[in-house]
Amino acid sequence: MTLLLRWTGFVGVILYLAAYFGVQTGRMSPAGWVYPWINIAAASLVLLSMAADWNPASAVMNGVWIAIGLGHVSLRVVQRRRWAAWRPRDRAMALAPEVVAMDPPVEDIAPR
Repeated sequence: MTLLLRWTGFVGVILYLAAYFGVQTGRMSPAGWVYPWINIAAASLVLLSMAADWNPASAVMNGVWIAIGLGHVSLRVVQRRRWAAWRPRDRAMALAPEVVAMDPPVEDIAPR
C-alpha cells in the first residue's frame, strides 16, 4: 500500500510539471479550463501520497493549491453564466465597442 501511495505522489509531480511545461511553451493557457484541473488533480495526488509519509508543510501547500484551483474554476463558472445571460448586442459591445457603436440604428437606414 505504501508503494502505491508513493507512486500516486510521483504521478502528481508529473502532472504539476506537465502543466508548468504546457504554460511555459504556450501549449496551455493558465486562464483556461485544463490548467486548473490538472493542478487540482496533481495537488490531490500528492496530498493523497502523504498518507504514507506525512509532511505538514507540504500538506498545507497542496491544500492551498487545491483551494486556489477550485476558486479559479468556480470563478470561471460564474463568469460563463453571466456571459450567457447577456443579450447578443451586449456581448458584441463588450468585445468590440467601437465597431458596435458605429453601427447605425435600424430605423435610421430604413426607407421612408
